[in-house]
Amino acid sequence: MGLKLSTAGYEGETYDNAFTIAFTIQGCRDPEGETVTPQEFREAILLRLASIDDQELIEAIGGAYDSVAEGQPLYPQYLFDKKIEGEDE
Repeated sequence: MGLKLSTAGYEGETYDNAFTIAFTIQGCRDPEGETVTPQEFREAILLRLASIDDQELIEAIGGAYDSVAEGQPLYPQYLFDKKIEGEDE
């Protein structure tokens, strides 16, 4: 779930764009960061956001890594039309 921008007065196609932002957590006790708690993730993300200006924020996010036209199915219909081997008709 993300932010929904106003489309009042706009009649063109709209998109649902996914973004990421990089942040670090120092002092992790394992190389994969699997012991980091949700609260520690939240603190690290908020610290990152609070410590950079708008230009740095744009650079930290970069472009959308995924985008789908709103109102369109997430998966093409042909994926659902395939017959599963051994399935009765």
